[in-house]
Amino acid sequence: MAALIRDYIARERMSREQFAFKAKLGKSTVDKLLTGLFSDKTLAAVEGRTGLQLRRHDAPEGLAAPGRAAPAEAVPRHEVTFHRAPDGVCLAVASAGEGPVVVKTANWLNHLEQDWRGPVWGPLLRRLSSKLRVVRYDGRGNGLSDREVADISFAAFVRDLEAVVDGLGLERFALFGASQGAAIAIAYAAAHPERVSRIVLHGAYAQGRNRRGSEAERELARTFLTMIRQGWGDEHSAFVRAFASIFFPAATPEQLQAWVELQRLATSADTAVRLRAACDEIDVTGLLGAVRAPTLVLHNRHDSVAPLDQARRIAAGIAGAHFVELESDNHVVLEGEAAWPRFIAEIERFLAS
Repeated sequence: MAALIRDYIARERMSREQFAFKAKLGKSTVDKLLTGLFSDKTLAAVEGRTGLQLRRHDAPEGLAAPGRAAPAEAVPRHEVTFHRAPDGVCLAVASAGEGPVVVKTANWLNHLEQDWRGPVWGPLLRRLSSKLRVVRYDGRGNGLSDREVADISFAAFVRDLEAVVDGLGLERFALFGASQGAAIAIAYAAAHPERVSRIVLHGAYAQGRNRRGSEAERELARTFLTMIRQGWGDEHSAFVRAFASIFFPAATPEQLQAWVELQRLATSADTAVRLRAACDEIDVTGLLGAVRAPTLVLHNRHDSVAPLDQARRIAAGIAGAHFVELESDNHVVLEGEAAWPRFIAEIERFLAS
């Protein structure tokens, strides 16, 4: 249901406020709808005012309607709140589990609901939340956070993390950063060493493609942008499937399809291009020496998105960092891979130590 509403908002190119006005709902009610909190009365009202079909009136008793959250016994509970970045952008934040806090920084791309239930991030997130309090958020421009934003830049990404942890009142916590989220974690840890207890990085890069001093990398960056522009939002597009397979060449068909769907739901083509372009300009090499927290750097040997030498550069630049090379072709280790048990064991051992 929440996905149907988000798709409608994106398709009609309207803001949350405009949707709230059309559906004659308060903004707080819209926020609840987008996190799966709704009543049949509210759904009926939205259907009548927008033409959306949100309920299945013929669903047998006990079966969830399409789009509804999975039963609590099937998927552990997570709670979603909203916080404001300094420039007013509304950020969706999810928390699950109890214990020491680990904050997962935003990466390419996030959607709190899809990540939690899907096969790409879900197994890791649910495993960690069985022992820890896992906090994560949708970055600006995607997921349940504000989609239409003026500032998409690395500096804004870091300010978003600051806004999330400050909004939750977190004093000291571990950071988990994957892909571009690794650079965000590094920048935050360098600026706030007293608040970061440990750092786990996976699929990390210190420099975006335009900052690596290679024309081949710059050409690849331009190619990625072209692929996004040509097929974003169309699950049958060869461009979208090719782009997805670069991230997860060894994924099962189900995992790859889930990744395609996640990208489609997470953001628009225009915003995806802006986010990708901002990532290509990242350079945190000058901050590595300022990181004081114990750091674990995990990297897949045949990662085509973030070269192995980028991970080695990070591990060499952070004093005392522990580097682990994993046997995988994917950008992020997926459940079912041969590398999965070691991937999980290394993270759990490091965060528990």
